[in-house]
Order: sequence, then structure tokens, then C-alpha cells
Amino acid sequence: MVQGVLVRSIESVGEFDRMSSDWDALVGAGYPAFPFLCHDWFRIWLKHFSSGNRLRLFTYAQEGRVFAVAPLVLKNETYRGLRVRKLELMGNAYSPIRSFIFDFAAHGQPDRTVQAFFSSLCAGKDTSWDIVDLSALPEESGFLESAGRYLSDHGYPFSEYPCFGDWYQDGIDCTGNEYVSRLPEKIRKDFQYCKRRLEREGRLEFRVVTSTGHLEESLDMYYGVYGRSWQKQEKVGPTFHRDLARMAAQKGWLRLAFLLHNDVPLAAQFWIVSGRTAYILKTVYDQGYKKYSPGKVLTSEMFKHVIDVDGVTAVDYVQGDEEYKKDWTPRRRERRGILVYNGTARGRWLSLVDRGIVPFVNRDRRLRRLKQVLSGLVRSRK
Repeated sequence: MVQGVLVRSIESVGEFDRMSSDWDALVGAGYPAFPFLCHDWFRIWLKHFSSGNRLRLFTYAQEGRVFAVAPLVLKNETYRGLRVRKLELMGNAYSPIRSFIFDFAAHGQPDRTVQAFFSSLCAGKDTSWDIVDLSALPEESGFLESAGRYLSDHGYPFSEYPCFGDWYQDGIDCTGNEYVSRLPEKIRKDFQYCKRRLEREGRLEFRVVTSTGHLEESLDMYYGVYGRSWQKQEKVGPTFHRDLARMAAQKGWLRLAFLLHNDVPLAAQFWIVSGRTAYILKTVYDQGYKKYSPGKVLTSEMFKHVIDVDGVTAVDYVQGDEEYKKDWTPRRRERRGILVYNGTARGRWLSLVDRGIVPFVNRDRRLRRLKQVLSGLVRSRK
């Protein structure tokens, strides 16, 4: 344990709710990814996904002031065929990033947070967990690099793994039209042609909803387009984005966009704008109008809108390596994870599997083929 650091465990949602103002002050509203680290984001997440997750939140204070929060949940799940007790950062597929909460602008805070967390977690004989899974860490926060260095220096068994890519473009210093004019020719010609075609065949309208007025009707329209798109219906947390939109509208972040043709919505997109960054969370279009490329037409209009109206200097697709994203935002960064293994029997076995057996098998071509065959047999019997 770090001398002078007071560690407090919070396991009730009521206590978590009372942390709102201190939590947001700690992150700082100026941090680019603030919408996904603010207290309200986690409050909504817990509302929809707390089932099967036990809140295990830790605060770290020095000289009477909290300098970091570890927003964790404890869950029982199967990993490598074993039932394990896993501590993981709050979040799931709907979370663009996961992170510890600290002052990202302050010098040395990642190192300070890493030291406080791991020194307290690994100091005793805590057998309530087998593995710690810190997933989707943003490389730009400095936490990932600091954690790897600390764990290596102190001899704690861990492994790193890739999560997903994040396509983005920052440093935008041009108009929306100028940005769109610099896109790859194949993309530019397609949406320009389709836009002209739609305009010839009827009345084309571009609409952006930003406030709570008529928001519910707009969300119904969004989900109507979603239901006619290629996207599978969301079975987990199907109303999560509805609550997120309400929160974003109250804070002035929401950009719920529509492309309508003769009053029929052909495409819909869910963006958030915070500070000088626009985040693209959801893009859907009506499959019946695919030949008109309504998604591309709407995306081009939204890029112009957020650059010219909102004054953003960065646009971020937040997660996923779909091919089309790099045409619009050509820069890429990684979200990576760290698994830390406890000294329990399951923790030691999983450390051996992840850090010894699996790398050995993957280095041998014949063993890799055997693994693929066995995996196929297992899947076919499910």
C-alpha cells in the first residue's frame, strides 16, 4: 500500500449516486472523452446492466482529497472453461472506452493511480477475485503504459490483449465543405450523385435534434429506421441509448440526425458533441433505400454540420474497424486490455494458460491446426 493513501470501498448504488459532483470534477469537463466517463454515463450503465454485476468501486484519497476512482464490478463468469470471479472495469460493448477516473490533465496522475490501485489490491491475501480485467483502455490516457510498467517492475503476472480500433481525425482546421471535398473520390462521387438523385425525385430534408423538445418522437423515428436497417435488434439493454439520448440532450451534447425524403426517414445517426470533439455512436439506414446511399449522404451532411455549426476540430468513430470508417476519419488508435492474475488456484492456472500454454500452441503450426479442429468440434456440439 502507498503510505498516506486512504482506500475506500463502495458497494451500494446509493453511495455511488452521492458521488456525482466530486466524480465529474475529478475527470474535468474539458477532457475529450468526458461524456463516456462522467457520472451520469455510469449511472445509466448501472441502471441497464447491473444484473449479475456486483458493484466494487474504490476511491483513493490523500490529505483528505480523492484523487482517483476505480469503477469496478465483480462478476462470476466462465473463462477458459473455468468459473471464475472477475473484477472488471464497468462497461460493455456500448462503452467506447473504459477507464479509471482521475485528473487526466494533471502530470503524473496515471502513475499515481496505478500505484494506488495495484499496491492496495495485491498487498493482502484477497481471494474474492481470480482475475482483474481492465478492458478497452484508451492509450492516450497513459494508464495502459503505466500499468504494464508497474506490473512488470513488481513481478505481478499479467497479459495484454487487443480490444478494438478507434478511427478518428483530429486537428481539423477547415470548413465542412473543404473537409468533405478532401474525402476519397469514390466516396465523394457516390454521395454527391445519390444526393442529386434524391433531390430530383422529391423533397430532401436534413434534420438534427439537439434538445429535449419532441425528443421522444424523434427517438421513435430513430428506432423505426433502426428496425428497417441491417442492424440486429439490441437484445441487451435495448433502451440504453434512449436514456443516453435524454441525458445527452439535457447536457447539450445530443446530435440525433435524420435524412428524410418526402417526410420519410431514410437514415438516422446518433452523435454526441462535447467540447471540440464529435463522437459517432450509431449509424443506420433503411435497407429498402440502399441504392441511394442514404447513410453516406447523411454522414456528409453531419460532418459539415459539426465542423461549421458546432466548431469541432475532431471527429471520432469511437470503436470498430469497419472498412468505411477510415475513408471518413483516416487516423487509428488502439483500445487494449490488461488481465492480472491473482494467487488463487484458478488465477495461477489461468496465468499458466494465457501466458504459457496458449503462446506455445500459437507458435506451432501443427498445434494451431489441431486447436482449430478441436474448437470447431466444440462449437458444432453446442
